[in-house]
Amino acid sequence: MGIEKFDREGRFLRADFEDFILMNIYFPNGKASQERLEYKNGLLQFFLDYANALKAEGKKLVICGDVNTAHKEIDLARPKQNEMIYRFSP
Repeated sequence: MGIEKFDREGRFLRADFEDFILMNIYFPNGKASQERLEYKNGLLQFFLDYANALKAEGKKLVICGDVNTAHKEIDLARPKQNEMIYRFSP
């Protein structure tokens, strides 16, 4: 993506094809520490801006990967044990 702090972990792959750009990204889970959560949030925001800039250029995007985000209880193996933990809170 062109940003050293995000590129050094090798979490992003991009392949340009004639009709679209394929991107695969594996976001960190952010559970290890507050610092890691801030890193994840920074990567999420950067990637959103990056993808929106490509779309503004008229590029068609296919995005896949693992966002490591639990939106609903069904997204967790043990939702009750994770209630009110900062990684899964309202």
